[in-house]
Amino acid sequence: MTSSEQPQVKILFVDDEQETLLALGRLLKNENFELITATSGEDGLEILNNTKGIGVIVSDQAMPAMSGIEFLKRAWELSPNALRIMLTGRQGQDLEHEALYKGGAFRFISKPWRTEELVKALRDAVATYLLIRENRRLTTRLAPSPREKAERNRQKTLPARS
Repeated sequence: MTSSEQPQVKILFVDDEQETLLALGRLLKNENFELITATSGEDGLEILNNTKGIGVIVSDQAMPAMSGIEFLKRAWELSPNALRIMLTGRQGQDLEHEALYKGGAFRFISKPWRTEELVKALRDAVATYLLIRENRRLTTRLAPSPREKAERNRQKTLPARS
């Protein structure tokens, strides 16, 4: 599936710096993403509570009131199927570890970002989200119905015929 054939996926960007959100919007204007932005973790959580189908969540780490890792942890609870990316100017293995393991981050990207790296990470996250969503749809569709399960169980308990 080419990027032009993929369904448009909603991406939520959370960063307290409006200039960063505007730059991301300009950078991604030609991508097949629906961009949603929030300037705080609280606003991001409200958006997640009120918006269906967000497939990717990108958060800065250093924000007032709620860190990016705390936001990602809470976002994971609200939208467990969305892939999460930490985009931050802060460095360190401890921070990366926390983002990946406590916040469930799919990727960790440093600011200032390299355009190719960021766009590739977002495309990869969208493609992974779509694959997981399709896998769940097919698994649900192909799963046996309750009646089929009951019939299988009944067959297992019938005495063997000689």
